[in-house]
Amino acid sequence: MDLFNKAEQVIKQAISNGYIILSAESCTAGMIGATLTECSGASKAYHGGFIVYDNRAKNTFINVPNEILNTHGAVSPECAEAMAKGTLEAYPNGNLSIAVTGIAGPDGGSTEKPVGLVYFGCCNTKDCKLYTEKKIFSGNRQDIRTQTVSYALDILLHNITMQHPA
Repeated sequence: MDLFNKAEQVIKQAISNGYIILSAESCTAGMIGATLTECSGASKAYHGGFIVYDNRAKNTFINVPNEILNTHGAVSPECAEAMAKGTLEAYPNGNLSIAVTGIAGPDGGSTEKPVGLVYFGCCNTKDCKLYTEKKIFSGNRQDIRTQTVSYALDILLHNITMQHPA
């Protein structure tokens, strides 16, 4: 299924199920929000997002603690979780957030944190869930970012409909 069709499903299901979605994006730099808003009527379910590429932006806009950034780094499950939680704290009208932080490449990878590593954070206040997922994608920078958006949409759809992401 292509990104637009996935996004359309997310928006339709979110409207039907009373979800207000927010995003916090680092490695995708707004691609999740852009994909969701390609759908007509998206504003009924997607209220906005934060592009927090820099650590200072993560701390300032969505209150990711400096302790997490300094101890675990921006590409960590702790940071993804804090991003998801902080997004809903910054905009309490939302009830479902998706956060992504990772290494899209081609530079920046290491043995411990390779290019393609992405952490997803999700906070669903309707179901009182806060969790993270780790994925390692392959391909070039655009491939990794596109796969990240696709999986983020899967996570959103799973939370809205309770179907396990692919």
